[in-house]
Amino acid sequence: TFPMQAEIYGNIDINKDVDFYFELPLKGENYDFFLLFNELPNYSWIKLGQSSPNYGLMVDDHTAFIKSGNRTSLSDNNDLDKGFRDIFNPILKKPLLFEWGVNLPNGFLMTIDLSQNINDSYSDIVNYSTTLNYTKDFDVWSLMFGSSLMNEEDVNLRGIFGGFSVSNVTMTFEIDKAENLFGDNQTSIASYAQFVYKPIQGLHLIAKYDYFDHDYDQQTGSISRFSYGLEFYPLNMLEIKFQAREYSGENNDLSLNPEYLIQIHTWF
Repeated sequence: TFPMQAEIYGNIDINKDVDFYFELPLKGENYDFFLLFNELPNYSWIKLGQSSPNYGLMVDDHTAFIKSGNRTSLSDNNDLDKGFRDIFNPILKKPLLFEWGVNLPNGFLMTIDLSQNINDSYSDIVNYSTTLNYTKDFDVWSLMFGSSLMNEEDVNLRGIFGGFSVSNVTMTFEIDKAENLFGDNQTSIASYAQFVYKPIQGLHLIAKYDYFDHDYDQQTGSISRFSYGLEFYPLNMLEIKFQAREYSGENNDLSLNPEYLIQIHTWF
């Protein structure tokens, strides 16, 4: 069982220039609240409050290795399958953050974030993050490509992400490289690729590949995962996802039995 999340969220339109957004979890203190100044010159904005820095794709599957990973479903060693952003995703409280974003010409968008430390190993450290994203719509297809950087003390992440959409087919991907995330002088790699085909409205057929290696310089320890399944939307506020997963790896400590996953997302 993978715990997901449940929140009450809303937006208060203070005036034509400023909004107040809040997201309150039903458990814990990992909440968002910030002011958004969204009518600045040159299509730019400022976000000020408590939130997570902008980095990479915002995929809804928390078990992806570019996010929180499986959280020890495969091994008693957390580092082997914990995922990249689980360390950069505090359980109790998100950091205070200042974000500046701007819509650049020709489909480019850039954000720069300064925040408190989000790795519990440090204190009184500033986290620096930036993302540059390009999106373009053509006659029958769309393209997205971007890159994200994050630094905190001696830990840094570098990643590229993107995708394309043609008719009823969509493909997205992300590849991240981290230094010193799980240990000194360790290089870690995580990647994600998903292919989606929509035969009819409300039904998505999915094929997905995840890869994770918490110490790339070692000959063992990597995990590869292939997932197949579907997403079904019986209502416009309800998603039900069924997936089967097959694993392969280079570590005898891993339990690589097939997994069967059901996820439910709903919103009101």
